[in-house]
Amino acid sequence: MENLLGLDASIPLWVWILAQVFGVITIIFDFISYQMKDQRRYLLVFSIGSFFWTLMFITLGNLTLVLIALFSVLRSMVFWWIFAKKTPKRILGGRIFLGIALLIGFYGAYLSLSAAPEHERIYHWFVLVTALLFVVGQYLPSKHYVRFFAFFYAIAVMVLVIVEGGLNIMGILIELAKIVSIIVFYCIAIRNHFYSKEITKIKTLVDSEICKTRNGTPIDQRMPEDRLSRLIAKLLRYELAVIDTQNMLDLKSSLSETKQIMCDLQIATDFCNESEKAENG
Repeated sequence: MENLLGLDASIPLWVWILAQVFGVITIIFDFISYQMKDQRRYLLVFSIGSFFWTLMFITLGNLTLVLIALFSVLRSMVFWWIFAKKTPKRILGGRIFLGIALLIGFYGAYLSLSAAPEHERIYHWFVLVTALLFVVGQYLPSKHYVRFFAFFYAIAVMVLVIVEGGLNIMGILIELAKIVSIIVFYCIAIRNHFYSKEITKIKTLVDSEICKTRNGTPIDQRMPEDRLSRLIAKLLRYELAVIDTQNMLDLKSSLSETKQIMCDLQIATDFCNESEKAENG
């Protein structure tokens, strides 16, 4: 029997609550993982999320889903290890493991399709195709493949969960979090692309105006100082927005990421000094 929460009546309430806690932790790590640009970091964080996903299913006593989640942890960690050093042996090992993963996926899909009611099989096929593409996407070098396939895989799983019924709210939330996370990633990417184009335009204009100031161009032929000051502030704000903090692992990498901002800060300082000199006459 199932209660109003869609759970087996034999599962104690505290066990169900614990499973939801593991589900929430899974959502957090899944969301963070899809914001990672570096492939190995993505795999590491995703595997941690899959570990808590496994704990959720262990708590609920669903052996089939426990095996699927454990395999997700194993697959992510194997790829994480392989991409550490792209040697011929590791690449070959990755391809062999990928082949095994696909075979297991096909076998699992066959069992799932065989047991599914006929009217639900189209949804299982959707899950099968998107799941296999997602597995392949984790192995491909570009960060976009895995997000593109994961987006449709999450939709497929969420639709299947809804079709099968049972009020599996946490299962729906986990897949919904993946979808939202990927959307957020590309919204930020689009914003940063816009900012980068604006930075180029603003820098050209600012450099031109500063050259005019240094060359003694008459004031009426220059941009008003208050407007130029706001423009420089906007430039710095955009540069801070697009900086990739994930690459700031130590002092050297941090200096590398902030080098342009430091140069533009110096320009801003020089501009302020020259403005003060002009005011003091």
